[in-house]
Amino acid sequence: MTLKITQAAQSEVPKYIKDLLKFKATMLIDLKNTIEKCRFNDLPSPYVCFNAMLDALRPLTVIDVAGDHTENQNHL
Repeated sequence: MTLKITQAAQSEVPKYIKDLLKFKATMLIDLKNTIEKCRFNDLPSPYVCFNAMLDALRPLTVIDVAGDHTENQNHL
């Protein structure tokens, strides 16, 4: 299911929200295929496999959404 929003509303919506609105159920099948490739060593290395699964399965945090501003705070 894809949600449609008006052109005027699109300019007010942050990019990460637009990406979430474009999510399709077939992306879950891609994730399943990636996990299967990891299990059967079809990916180049275990490191790539671990990172692919970690990025796909972890929940978003405030830092992911807003960006990491800690390096600017360290200089205060």
